[in-house]
Amino acid sequence: MLKLETKAVEFDGKSYEICCNMAALEELEALHGGSMKAVFECDANHINAELLLIMLNQARADRDEDPITKAHFARRYNYAMLREMDIFGMFMRAMSPEAANKDAGDEGKN
Repeated sequence: MLKLETKAVEFDGKSYEICCNMAALEELEALHGGSMKAVFECDANHINAELLLIMLNQARADRDEDPITKAHFARRYNYAMLREMDIFGMFMRAMSPEAANKDAGDEGKN
């Protein structure tokens, strides 16, 4: 059974639980003119940065904190950090049951 994926992330000394849910995916899609096809045409680094910023700002909104600006976010992260956090993996697993089930099967092998 598929479950909503969450991840603990630290930003500016505070811990947040981010979630790749429908709201995050819809916001990502809206950034690309309402087209998920356009999202898939972007490179993974671009998706990583946009999606993490969206998820962080959602977590901050839940705490009534101001959103993080794109510039402030870019000073705190680089592409290697985002790849290591597997943000693109969260995106793919949220979009595809096959990817989520494959990763769940891989976890069972360890």
